[in-house]
Parts: sequence; structure tokens; C-alpha cells
Amino acid sequence: MKLTNPISSLLFVLLVCLASSCDDDTGEATSNLKIVPRQILSANIDSRKDLNFLPQMLMAEGGNPSDTYSWEIDTSSNLPEGMSIGAVDGIVTMKGKSSEGFKVGTTYFKVNVSDGDHTSSGMVGFKITDYKVNPVADVQQLEVTDYQLMNGIINEPYCASLFAMGGIPPYNFSMDSVHTAELKAYGLSLDPDYGLISGKIPNSVVPRVLSFRVDIRDSREKFALYNPIYKIRVR
Repeated sequence: MKLTNPISSLLFVLLVCLASSCDDDTGEATSNLKIVPRQILSANIDSRKDLNFLPQMLMAEGGNPSDTYSWEIDTSSNLPEGMSIGAVDGIVTMKGKSSEGFKVGTTYFKVNVSDGDHTSSGMVGFKITDYKVNPVADVQQLEVTDYQLMNGIINEPYCASLFAMGGIPPYNFSMDSVHTAELKAYGLSLDPDYGLISGKIPNSVVPRVLSFRVDIRDSREKFALYNPIYKIRVR
């Protein structure tokens, strides 16, 4: 099943911005914690004037959380009515389907993420269209072959969250069994509930590029479309 052009375009925008040097990070200089920049949420207003919103897990990287990141929408932002973010999973959802008060276009609001010691902020876009966004009910990963996560540093802590969109959260993340041992040897593991790759890379390993796949399911046991190869450059 293929995505429509609107969704593919939104994912492409996300990927282009991830590869750029732009950064909305306002965290302390002593931490590399940041929200991945220029992430875009999507929704459409259909012919019945219903607002169809795609849940999405926001991505962060860096820092050294003892368990998972802590998320919140900055109250100083112009928060879209009915929108909320999961405090520990970073999943943005929308309550209700009424499009009253919403209009076609893109608005931005600020999101904060914390690892327990440091907090960083970033802007997230909310794009509303007047055409049909499909498939609303399907879970999606990034529509790419390879995706580069944050670099890992030998003898340093590592943490980066993955991407998931659509379906009915919460999501469940499981590592492809072929790659589990490789990540374990580099001190990294996948949190099945929060989609975090984290750990401390030991000084006994050699620099190299780690490659792995992750399977994602939503609460209905529906598997995500696409299965990109995530990569971490350890140096």
C-alpha cells in the first residue's frame, strides 16, 4: 500500500531538514540534548468539516536520560486546541475532530524535552491541508532506505528516539533479531515502549557504522509501512 503524495512530501520535508544544519535548540551548552529540528505534524479538513489528525512521535537525541525523555508543550506557545503530547513517549495526539477554529496552512508551537538534568526546546510545525490525507489509519516509518541517527561517541552515553506516525498509539518497537547482538556489543539497546536507542558505548569497541532495522506496531497490532535501515556512526 503506497502513501499519497501529501504524506510523502511531509516526510521528505522532515528528512531534508534533519540533514540540514538548522537547529532550534535552546538547551544548555553543557548538554548535546536537542529536539530534531523542523518536524511537521499533519492533518486535513475533509468535506464534512472534520479535522483528521495523524498522531506522531516526535524525535529527540542526545542527553543522558535515566529512563526516557520527558516531553511537554511550552505553554507560552500558541497551542492548537485539543492537541497534547505524551509526557514520556513524545507522541502528539489531537482530541476531537471538529475543524472549528482551524484553517488551512502551517502554524508553529514550541516543545520542550528533558533528560532529567537538562532541557532543550524546539519548534514543531502543524500543517493543515484541504485535501484528503491517507492512509490515516496506517502506521508509518520514514519512507527512506537508510536513515542516519545521531553519531555515537566511544565511552560516552547515547540516546536517540525513532520516528512513528499514524495508527492508534501507543506504539511498540522491536529490534530485528539479526542486529540485536551487534547493538548489544556496543552497549546499546532498544526500549520497546518508547522507541529509544540508548546506552553507554564502551571504550573496548572499534569505530564503525552500526546498521539495524526496527519493527513498529500500534495498539491494534498493525505493523508500520516501510522498514528503513537506521544507522549510527560510532567514532
